[in-house]
Amino acid sequence: MLGLRRSAKTARCAIVLGRVTLWLLQTLIMNKLVSRTSAIVLVAVAAACARHSGDVASLTPGTPPAFETRVEIETGSDTHSDYRVADFDGDNVLDMAVISLTGELRVMLGNGASFVLGQQLQIDGLPIWMAGGDFDGDGDEDLVIVRSNANQTNLWLNDGAAGFSMGGTINAGAGALAVAVGDLNNDGNLDVSVSRPSAPEILVGFGDGAGDFLSVDPLALPGGGTAFNLSIGDATRDGLNDLVVADTGGSRLVLFPGSSSVDFGNVLCELQIPGTPGAVVFGDLSGDGLDDLVVSAFSANRYVVVTEIFEPSQEPLVGGGVPVCEYNSFDILVPARPSLAKIGDVTGDGINDLVACLGFSASMCIAPGVSGGGVGDQFLLDSTGMPLRPFIGDFNGNGQNDVFALSGLGNRVNLWLSNSTGRLAGARSYASGLPESSWLEGADFDGDGDFEVITGSNADTLLSILGGEGSLVAEGSVDVGHAVFQLKVGDLDLDGKPDLVVGVDGGIKILRNTSTPGSYSFDVMPVTPTTIGSGAYPFGIAIGDFDRDADMDIAVCDYSGGGVHLIPGTAVPFAYDPEVVINVGGGPVDIVAADFTGDGLQDFAVSRVNQSDIAILRNEGNNQYVESLAVPVGVSPNYLVTADFNNDGRADLVVSNATSGTVSVLFGTSTGFTGNDFFAGASPTALMARDLTGDGLIDILVASLQSGDFRVLVGDGAGGFPLVPTFPGTLGASDAVLQDMNGDGQPELMVSSLISDRISLVRNITEN
Repeated sequence: MLGLRRSAKTARCAIVLGRVTLWLLQTLIMNKLVSRTSAIVLVAVAAACARHSGDVASLTPGTPPAFETRVEIETGSDTHSDYRVADFDGDNVLDMAVISLTGELRVMLGNGASFVLGQQLQIDGLPIWMAGGDFDGDGDEDLVIVRSNANQTNLWLNDGAAGFSMGGTINAGAGALAVAVGDLNNDGNLDVSVSRPSAPEILVGFGDGAGDFLSVDPLALPGGGTAFNLSIGDATRDGLNDLVVADTGGSRLVLFPGSSSVDFGNVLCELQIPGTPGAVVFGDLSGDGLDDLVVSAFSANRYVVVTEIFEPSQEPLVGGGVPVCEYNSFDILVPARPSLAKIGDVTGDGINDLVACLGFSASMCIAPGVSGGGVGDQFLLDSTGMPLRPFIGDFNGNGQNDVFALSGLGNRVNLWLSNSTGRLAGARSYASGLPESSWLEGADFDGDGDFEVITGSNADTLLSILGGEGSLVAEGSVDVGHAVFQLKVGDLDLDGKPDLVVGVDGGIKILRNTSTPGSYSFDVMPVTPTTIGSGAYPFGIAIGDFDRDADMDIAVCDYSGGGVHLIPGTAVPFAYDPEVVINVGGGPVDIVAADFTGDGLQDFAVSRVNQSDIAILRNEGNNQYVESLAVPVGVSPNYLVTADFNNDGRADLVVSNATSGTVSVLFGTSTGFTGNDFFAGASPTALMARDLTGDGLIDILVASLQSGDFRVLVGDGAGGFPLVPTFPGTLGASDAVLQDMNGDGQPELMVSSLISDRISLVRNITEN
């Protein structure tokens, strides 16, 4: 017996430093999808059955569902590198400026509800980093943009109506990267600092207050190193701005103290940071009302919050080295590499929080500040693509700060709007306890009245159980001893408890549920005959009484072998007659059972990813099936669901076509199927058919693996889907469950991801 008790686990942040490109994500997704060695399995691994048993609460009759989601702002630029959020046109509403690697500057004007395109400039030279401030003293926000290939950093002056023209220039040399803005010589004018990792040096342009520079001075990084990131703020708390440079080569911070004269540029000391410092930001996280120096130590998996710096001894150092400053600090531990961050109150309690972009994990990490200093329990917000840089500000004018994050993939900026309670709208992410979470099922496994989800992955031998009222806390795990290719819940022994059929490398595992309220346990059943199996790649699984003998049977697709393995049950629970193999070919990846031929017997429909069709296997009795029909659909069909979409009493089908980006809805007739295709986003997955509007009509929910969006095709009962609301979801979406997790009568959406260790929960906010 596999016994386990509930144990809460803290959700993990997965953090990546740096700029990213589209091809890198595509490669990552493909690698996750390719099962073992064959590229042909690209679609097949994502093709597991996503149907879920049990009743799902319906929504208000006749109304489309409403899920709590972030806003996604399309900028029209596909290669983002950086952005700036500010009120550029003086209307007291936040606007946005975006630069792209294609050399474009786009100004997006906000109206409190959306953004519209304003000025559009081609500036070329690989613009890579930007900052803002009033450089010409006219009271509006100007921009400074690093153009790495042009070897220049330029001021762009605002005319007060969000129209920009070039001002002063720093000839930054090759390889310029990051930029920081602040008054370094205490003359009342903004100065600009630019990092040059390849030099290594920093260039400081001292502003003249009129949109140009009085001088541009190089600052050598003492002892060499790599000047990656930099920031300007009062690190020494003496009332003067300092320049702090993150030296990734030397695993240190270099501090250039501010000056009240023009002699700025002397090094005060270096700070030894545990791990490699990557990003530097100022903000009060200690609760003393003064800014702290917050450093992402990405190789040490933490943020270091420096609260006080002590000047070094004036004794000369042997060899003329840089003095080392001691400091007081505390750490904010994260389980993966931290990246760019902002400090501000986003939870509405008047206390500053840490808001961090988490790169490849496609999420934001919020570490809420607590009274007296420090932070409390972190939570994750799902993002489109790979978030690069956060901004904090009140966009919709409700008095609560919202959170922005630029996506490094696609043409979107994420915006999480805060409500009156300080809750940021959007999907929450929870750690699954697995390296990645490919497959997902849901049920009340321990019989305590609360639903749980169970997830598995072909990167691990464990199944992870997660539950909790309105959240997903890891409560236990089950080791099946093999990589997991699929999960299916069903009551195999008809005792009222949901059992599990697990598709594993080379066959299946059958787990009998022996749980009691508050305690999970499963027996791995010794099945007969011992040769039971489904080939090398068991994906789609169906459970039901297919032969009408009052016991439960199992059908499994074997992608590599090209067959459907039928495993007939017997009167003895968990004892099975010899399996029957139905050869279908074409890479079978999903299977559903229904009476498709109208003779009262349960037939099979099988999606064949390599033939782009659906095979209908007619039940001829005595566990014998023959292929009676091949229904053409889109390219690379995978997920397959059956329901009656047009209310004619016949079983219909819907299949997601991974390469076509569509779902095919197939209406059963006396002679076969007729159908229509509907757009479903790039690489549709996680297909489900449910009444989501409470009108008794079946709707379709489908997610996009590449974009993370999910769509609800609202059915009209006649085979049409006139409404298709779209919601931001989870990058790498693979499988999904709809269940009421918080007891409000509305089903929440939980989504697994092929590229992360998280399960995402999207709250249903439809009004009853």
